[in-house]
Amino acid sequence: MGKKCIICGEEAKYQVKHTNNYYCENCAKHYFSDTKLLIELEQEAQRLKQFVDSKLKKG
Repeated sequence: MGKKCIICGEEAKYQVKHTNNYYCENCAKHYFSDTKLLIELEQEAQRLKQFVDSKLKKG
């Protein structure tokens, strides 16, 4: 289940760090001139997967 944009309801690609605010690519570009300030959900998902995998290997 993917996250939805808080503005238009489309599938989100970006998140504001430390919040539950998610944005699709179009809304992110419209409301934030620099999307580099936002977290890309795919990168965050990969980081969390690596963390969980490392914990499972240790335990």
